[in-house]
Parts: sequence; structure tokens; C-alpha cells
Amino acid sequence: MTEQIKSIIHSLNSNQGGEVEAPDGMTPLDAVVRILNNQLTSLMWIDEKVCICTCAIAACYKCLQNLVFLFTLKKNYIEIYFFHYLYLFIV
Repeated sequence: MTEQIKSIIHSLNSNQGGEVEAPDGMTPLDAVVRILNNQLTSLMWIDEKVCICTCAIAACYKCLQNLVFLFTLKKNYIEIYFFHYLYLFIV
């Protein structure tokens, strides 16, 4: 099983132009640590951008809630004014 995995990895690397040997005398563990560090850096960047987008969406939602509240107040004010005017007209 291990030999099959090594063979598949070697085949994929050779097809993609990658090297099986670690460059500059790096041990395989160094290569793995480097890859994982790059992955962690990428995930942290993604998390930062997601937080920025979440804050922007929350701000838009709050603005929308405020607009709905103001529209409701204006609508209620117009209805009250209309009924008051209608009452004065009838009386």
C-alpha cells in the first residue's frame, strides 16, 4: 500500500513538473512543515476576509432594518394624519 501511494505521488509530481526530492537539502519533515505553514497562512487570510465580509453584511442589514423602521414610522404618521383629516372632514 505504501509503495502504491509513493508510486502515485511520484507519477503525479512528474506529470506536474514537481520534484520528489526536497530542494536545498531540506528533510521531508521540513517540506511538510513548510507546506502546512503556507496552508495555515492562507487559511488565516481567508478567515480575515470572511470577518470583513461578515461585518459589512451586518452593517448593511442594520441599515436595512433602520430604513424599514423609518418607513414604518412614516407610513403610520401618514395614516394617522389621513384619519385625523378624514375625521375633521366628517365632523
